Amino acid sequence: LALSAGARLGGFSHNTGEGGISEFHKQGGADLVWNLGTAYFGAGTFDEQGKRCFDPNLFAENSVHCKMVEIKLSQGAKPGHGGLLPKEKISQEIAQARNLPFPAEHDCDSPPRHSAFDNPYEMCDFI
Repeated sequence: LALSAGARLGGFSHNTGEGGISEFHKQGGADLVWNLGTAYFGAGTFDEQGKRCFDPNLFAENSVHCKMVEIKLSQGAKPGHGGLLPKEKISQEIAQARNLPFPAEHDCDSPPRHSAFDNPYEMCDFI
């Protein structure tokens, strides 16, 4: 909340980071830049196999809070490996922002690549 409110007071944008759009981002009133990564936090659900997938309806619902969307093309400092947040570290606030069940039953995985597109042409269609 303090970062978003401070950004608003300073007249600059606030990047959400890959973790999704939290209530704290929304309440602060800054111009939000939504960092949309490979796990589609705030814009994703789970498919039948339990993997994260893009949900255009959830994206539309959350995008109204943003001035810009930044698409993160690969995962972290370990491209090709993805990222992992242990279930013990998933708070209620994190679960809400990432559209995860709470209490967490599984670790939260950020895959190494996007599931919504496989090549630059599909990425253009996605955008």
